[in-house]
Amino acid sequence: MNDSQKGMLYMVFSALFFSLMQIGVKLCGDGIPAMEKVLFRCLISAVIAYPISRSRTEHVLGLPSQQGHLLARSICGISSDYLFFLAAAAGVQADITILVKLSPFYITVLAVIFLRERLLRSQVLSLFIALCGAWIVTNPSFGEPISKPLLCAFCAGILTAVGYLFLRMMRENVDPFVILFYLSTFGTLVGLPLCFRNFVIPNGRECLFLLMIGICSFLGQLCVTNSYRYAEASRVSVYNFSGIVFSSVLGVVFFGDVLSRRTLIGGALVIAAALIAYRGTAHVSGREKQ
Repeated sequence: MNDSQKGMLYMVFSALFFSLMQIGVKLCGDGIPAMEKVLFRCLISAVIAYPISRSRTEHVLGLPSQQGHLLARSICGISSDYLFFLAAAAGVQADITILVKLSPFYITVLAVIFLRERLLRSQVLSLFIALCGAWIVTNPSFGEPISKPLLCAFCAGILTAVGYLFLRMMRENVDPFVILFYLSTFGTLVGLPLCFRNFVIPNGRECLFLLMIGICSFLGQLCVTNSYRYAEASRVSVYNFSGIVFSSVLGVVFFGDVLSRRTLIGGALVIAAALIAYRGTAHVSGREKQ
């Protein structure tokens, strides 16, 4: 198996683990507040990430010069997790995933604005198609607000994109496990005071699903890290959209979600947009190498 195939496989597993985390959030139920779920997710990830980060560097929370980007990335990540958990607990899993998976398209726009990266014609087309897919999924009516779960998922996708923008800024000088441990530690420290007054002691069933959320989240992040280590982002990011399929199937199996026509059409458009962006980027990369 070559490096590109390894990168692809890691990205598919990442999408699967994040879909399982999403299922764990909903299975945990409304009895545990969303912020408390974020707290447990971060605490479990921090416990797992610390020894790995420690074995790779002495500066497990980064250097002083890196604190600005690490903090900004963590604020975006924790805020995105909170909104995503709110959405996943109440919405149709396929719809939630479609809207959150739009984040790569938002990253494209932000990278052009803030990092002065080049915008390809294929990316413009794919962005337009993806936004059309999102419009179909949210199914807005003039004068009527979008449902709260879908609005939370949409905002979570934007915050995820901003967080990955800071991640992209750090990709050459900050160890990926330092970023993961910093994010998890920050989420734990922020979550503790926010959850203190309304903390709910989970029962055995809820503890099991909270553990599932933390482990699946960590494994998903780990697979993403390895995917980008083995292959170029332009070649593997498209496989992240397999999460739409995983979440759709798991939503039907666990919750009896009904996949409406708008969900299927919107999801198909988002996946088609990802394929167009992938083919366009791969074509340009091939010409540059020649």
